[in-house]
Amino acid sequence: PAWFRPNYRMDNRTRLRIELLIMIKLAGGLAETQWCERVKGRRLAGCTPEQVAQGAVRDQERALDLALLVTNGSSDEAAAFLEWLRLRTDRELKDPITWGGVQHLADALAEHPTLSYRRAQGYIFDGFDRALRRSRAVGR
Repeated sequence: PAWFRPNYRMDNRTRLRIELLIMIKLAGGLAETQWCERVKGRRLAGCTPEQVAQGAVRDQERALDLALLVTNGSSDEAAAFLEWLRLRTDRELKDPITWGGVQHLADALAEHPTLSYRRAQGYIFDGFDRALRRSRAVGR
């Protein structure tokens, strides 16, 4: 949005937006790691921690750039900030409802390697709904 100018103004709204952007950047690699653990098993090609990390390098670099904005360039604080957000993101992805959205999107991407933002969002929300219905059916 037009108000988002972190190089010029770091208020609470901007910091919260940066947190969300960092979590989005971290989510891909974390989701892939969890998917490997849940579905494929680490012994299959592409599921080693090194291979997953290699695929997420650009996202991690961008997350670090954003964290440095929040911490006024302090690399120690940025590292701690990123670790906190990584833990938050990892916990969120482990939620069965959230994971339902991730899994449904992953299934859609296996069939359609490129999706518009709107279609991807639709798959995610449909996955949330399906997971929520399943959890209610088993009396979560």
